[in-house]
Amino acid sequence: MAKDMIVSTPKGDDRQQKMEAEANQFAAEILMPTYMMSGDVRRFRAPEIDHITALSEKYDVSKEAAGRRYVDFQDEPCALVFSKNGKISYAYLSKYFPSIKVWRGDFIPVGAATKTFQADVGGSSEWLECSADTWLSGDRYEEVYEQVLLQEGGYRTTLLTLGEKKDEDEEKLQRSWKPGFH
Repeated sequence: MAKDMIVSTPKGDDRQQKMEAEANQFAAEILMPTYMMSGDVRRFRAPEIDHITALSEKYDVSKEAAGRRYVDFQDEPCALVFSKNGKISYAYLSKYFPSIKVWRGDFIPVGAATKTFQADVGGSSEWLECSADTWLSGDRYEEVYEQVLLQEGGYRTTLLTLGEKKDEDEEKLQRSWKPGFH
């Protein structure tokens, strides 16, 4: 099944999901070996959505498969959001990327460049800044940067990276300050 292809971490003791995750990891290693992929990602340095397209072509795999592997090897925390016709299909987060607030079936959030970016199929955006609360749960970051890749059939792939962390003192002040008069 198509949904089994995205299983990377099984939930609980689900034997079927555990087998699917192992099969997916095995296939990724065969098609995009760690020693080659990690070297390619290291040479690219900073995340860029066009790197995913280049890796997809080099390894002759889908952009989705190349993107997931790319995120796994990227030093900078990043995430991929896959969507179709304005709705989220799923998100794939690197190890240190904070949780996001969109779920399968949700509409792409208002304020996201992904929602409004227009180009020809295969076109990608520059890095675009948006408020962190557009994508992220919690309030540790000021902004998120996103790049969008348009694909056939209404598919979009969005690469997210993090902006600056909020100053902890400023964050405490925002939570504790209450307007008042003396």
